[in-house]
Amino acid sequence: MTKVKKYSLMIGGLMASQLVLASVASAQTSASSNENELGEIVVTAQKRVQAASDVGLSIVTVGKEALERRDITSALDLVKIVPGLSVASTGNGATIVYTLRGVGFNSANLAATSAVAVYVDEVPLAYPAMTQGIGLDLQRVEAYKGPQGTLFGQNSTGGAINYIANKPTDTFEASVSGTFARFNRWSVEGFVSGPVSDTMRVRIAGRQDGGGAWQKSYTHGQKLGNRDQFVGRALLEWEPTDQLKVNAGINGWKDRSDSQANQLIQYAPLQPPGLPQLVAYPTSPRSPRAADWDPKLPFSGNNKKLQYDSWFAQPFLRLDFDMNDSMTLTSLSTYSRFSTDSLIDVDGTSYEIGEVNQVGDIKEFNQELRLSGKAGRVNWVVGGNYQKNTIDEVQNILIHELSNTQNIGGSGFSAIFSPTFSKQKTEAFAAFGNIEVKLSDQFNIVGGARYTKTKIDFVGCNLDSGPPVPNQPNPGVTSSLRGFFNILYGLLSGNTGANPIVEGGCITLDNIPRNGNPPTFLPTDSRQILNEDNVSWNLTANFKPTPRTLLYARVAKGYKSGSFPTIGASTSVQFLPAKQESVMTYEAGFKASLADRRVNIEGAGFYYDYKNKQLSNFVPDAVFGPLIAIVNIPKSRVYGAELSATVVPVSGLTLSGGVTYIDTKIKTFNGFDVNGVLTDLAGEKFNLAPDWSGSFDAVYEFPVAEKVKAFLGSSLTFRSKTKGVIGATSNAYNIDGYTLVDAQIGLETEDGWRVQMWGKNITNKYYWNNVNRISDTIVRTAGMPATYGVTVGMKF
Repeated sequence: MTKVKKYSLMIGGLMASQLVLASVASAQTSASSNENELGEIVVTAQKRVQAASDVGLSIVTVGKEALERRDITSALDLVKIVPGLSVASTGNGATIVYTLRGVGFNSANLAATSAVAVYVDEVPLAYPAMTQGIGLDLQRVEAYKGPQGTLFGQNSTGGAINYIANKPTDTFEASVSGTFARFNRWSVEGFVSGPVSDTMRVRIAGRQDGGGAWQKSYTHGQKLGNRDQFVGRALLEWEPTDQLKVNAGINGWKDRSDSQANQLIQYAPLQPPGLPQLVAYPTSPRSPRAADWDPKLPFSGNNKKLQYDSWFAQPFLRLDFDMNDSMTLTSLSTYSRFSTDSLIDVDGTSYEIGEVNQVGDIKEFNQELRLSGKAGRVNWVVGGNYQKNTIDEVQNILIHELSNTQNIGGSGFSAIFSPTFSKQKTEAFAAFGNIEVKLSDQFNIVGGARYTKTKIDFVGCNLDSGPPVPNQPNPGVTSSLRGFFNILYGLLSGNTGANPIVEGGCITLDNIPRNGNPPTFLPTDSRQILNEDNVSWNLTANFKPTPRTLLYARVAKGYKSGSFPTIGASTSVQFLPAKQESVMTYEAGFKASLADRRVNIEGAGFYYDYKNKQLSNFVPDAVFGPLIAIVNIPKSRVYGAELSATVVPVSGLTLSGGVTYIDTKIKTFNGFDVNGVLTDLAGEKFNLAPDWSGSFDAVYEFPVAEKVKAFLGSSLTFRSKTKGVIGATSNAYNIDGYTLVDAQIGLETEDGWRVQMWGKNITNKYYWNNVNRISDTIVRTAGMPATYGVTVGMKF
């Protein structure tokens, strides 16, 4: 059976099952068409409030009730509500990888910007590591597909996700809820909101998660997976005059949860034959809970826990000043701070092949100033952005059982500890404008452009680890790499006997010719500057043949800024940056409201011309074997289509679903496979980009007593097979397709009580969302097994 036929039958079966549920509900309920009408959905995709049905753009919007019922609280949950989106853990750091319609960047570096921009009420979360704890007290989530560079800036070649928080209220409101679930996981959440004067309102919300150790070692039996995360938000609205509105607040979280261990799929030493004890090491059972990690955890002489130790704080200030009845000046100022000191055992074994201590700090300031207005049939906005940030990152890696550090090159040296550092400073300026002209009651055009200039200063190197590690388990192994690299320097430069590398200094050798001179091979902290500029733009034509139907065509170009890596680099060429990537998109779609507004349906077809796609790729090293670098794929493309619908067949029953099909292809790229072999990779598909993805949801609400209603809900998420890397040489890198089923049942009272029982992945499907090569091992990052629990809440 072909893939198209297989997933077409799946979609048809799911729609048929929803029609059966509709028939059952119809036998119990009848109502007037007004009661069955779908409400108007509003969005802020063009930085003003509009009906989603009037915006010529593919948008997914999920409201407060659905988010609460389906327990959408983390970035990884977004795949359940946004077809075409993949969200994956990198498996070896705090960074999350967002991929939308096949456009994404798989990098674990803190300084790696995403191809999908993420915001909270238009406040930017510039780096994916910042986005882990933002699903709190939400009014809705909006996902915009395709480049959004004009209004949302660069680094949105795939699209943008905007979380809309609940705002302070004019009257006192409060809520508290508690959840207890499988693996003794628990959470407590609540908010308080209301006025403090005639002109000022506040809202404070928070959530604490704990427990939930769901992973179990299949060799030593220890458990992992406990959560310890607090998420908070405080908002203030103040209207000192009729013209001025002030919004201030702070978003933040602190996470000391256990880091997730990977599953060993295959031992594939960079320098065969590898270590005998690892050749014989058992691979992971095909179970969501099974994993393995080092139970001893010696790290630089300390016994650190396998856990994240991260925090994020983001104060912001927004000022809206109405200059007159048709013109508003808006200032949005944001300061973001992220810090981490986390330990992750990434290699999937109990040996020390890759235990990563990621230490990092991000400081970012962002200022936007814009003027927007309306003049007759014209809506317009002009403005500018300024961004300045500093990212410090150190990756300390235990590697003394790694194959390519055993008696390196016959030198007699081995290594236990390899630290890498980088410091990056970014400064960016942008000016933008957007205009919408209503040419008639049926036809309007939207156009805009943004000029962006970016400068990135980079310094980084691989370090000697300094003095020997005390109490390390193998007395015959030195923690220092400088002895070997001094020998290597002598061989490469001809200065045998020289020892330019000092204790604790840089060991990365400079192999880049400079100013017409041959490389010196001296140890260096690589210092580079990347200057780039670009113009992103869009043009959209919207036509409404009827008041409830929209046809649109959109052409847009977006950019993602260049990127430097933080990696273990033996030579400075590995620190060369990837230059900015660009996506030229062509899209046509429709939106329609049918059957007296009881059916909303929309669809789109699109083609992406993708240039210089950024990729974390293996490159060969004569001494160490394949090592990581960031490169560009010169030419590639994406095309696809999507369809979604929401139906209210009878009162109380809502059916919704969507499906996305994409076809990705590299057109030109001579790169290296995972073994460091130069290969023509033209024709390969992208990683983390399944051909098919979709979600379906059904919820039925009905009264069971006076002032009490019940609800039944079920949702399904599916995606077809993809792969974790480009340049895979075996099926070990495949990410199998999967289907997940969730269910909910509960009661709500008019006086605010709510009780809900729920289950996630109720069929206990074994699935994984990423596959990586971690030096000598190929590992999977597994998804959660079946979980179920009960939530009790009260609103005041």
